[in-house]
Amino acid sequence: MTGDELQESFAWHAEEHIPFDISDVNLDYHVTGGTPMRFTCCWPLASATKLRNLKQTIQLAGKQPAVIDVDAFALQNCYELNYDPQPGQVVALLNVGASTTNINILSGNRSVFTRDASFGGNQYTSLLQKELGLTFDQAERVKRGMPLPEGVESRETAPILDTVSDILALEIQKTMDFYRATVEDGESAVQKILISGGGSKLTGLVDFLARQFEIPVEVFDPFRKIRVDSRGFDQSTCARSCRKWPLRSDWR
Repeated sequence: MTGDELQESFAWHAEEHIPFDISDVNLDYHVTGGTPMRFTCCWPLASATKLRNLKQTIQLAGKQPAVIDVDAFALQNCYELNYDPQPGQVVALLNVGASTTNINILSGNRSVFTRDASFGGNQYTSLLQKELGLTFDQAERVKRGMPLPEGVESRETAPILDTVSDILALEIQKTMDFYRATVEDGESAVQKILISGGGSKLTGLVDFLARQFEIPVEVFDPFRKIRVDSRGFDQSTCARSCRKWPLRSDWR
């Protein structure tokens, strides 16, 4: 069909597949190939209410939003800019937030499978609270690598955290299994995992995932190719910040 016909029919085609009221969903599409025989891809971006809230927050700060993107694809843009992905190189981008983990599997610079799992840093905090009898704030500090507070029975926290990391590994494995079930013949398996978000700050998580999947796992570096003007910023401070905070994302 022509471009005008595609735009006109897109919404009612999408309504057949999206499990939300179409009036509460912001839609967009992108033609994945240059020939008429190629399919188009569509994703619900977010609820209309959430987008309105985001827009109003930015406007109250005196700015006008130009682009609002999906978490997984915003991370993909950052990856493409900083890592120069090669054709056929299959990488999983993992963004561990407080309650949701975004997983985006890329082949080169093409997203081939995305999934959001209802899992995040809150699960680590909750289990620490339950097992050690901590308050939320105490559990948050212990999760970040600080010692147990005074008055709490001394106990190894690594096994507790590993219990939750097992759940995260299971969600990643599910995603990889879904990916393998949908890819075309000749597509390779995931060769590397890049982890970001607040969850990437958990001590030992990178090594844990590397052992589980037997592939390289690295902390995502969003500043890999970012040049900083030394006249305005202290280089050593910037370097420490980049190592400490892989993404501007908070546990909570």
